[in-house]
Amino acid sequence: MAGADDRHIPAAHTKQLAAHLPAAALDVLPRTTHALPIRHAALISARIARIAAEPGRPHHPQDHLFPSSPPSTRFH
Repeated sequence: MAGADDRHIPAAHTKQLAAHLPAAALDVLPRTTHALPIRHAALISARIARIAAEPGRPHHPQDHLFPSSPPSTRFH
């Protein structure tokens, strides 16, 4: 996800990066800035959960490197 009004990492740069990642899914959100994850945490979480739950969504091979690590509760 990217903020359309992000001056630190312009959405155009994020679009270029996503174009080179085969499994990328990019949402550019209007009227949002670099503070997108802080100001819209619930929206970000919901979109990530939706994308991750899509049938056939490829998983990164390193996703399961640490099966014995407990999930973090710090940010929940």
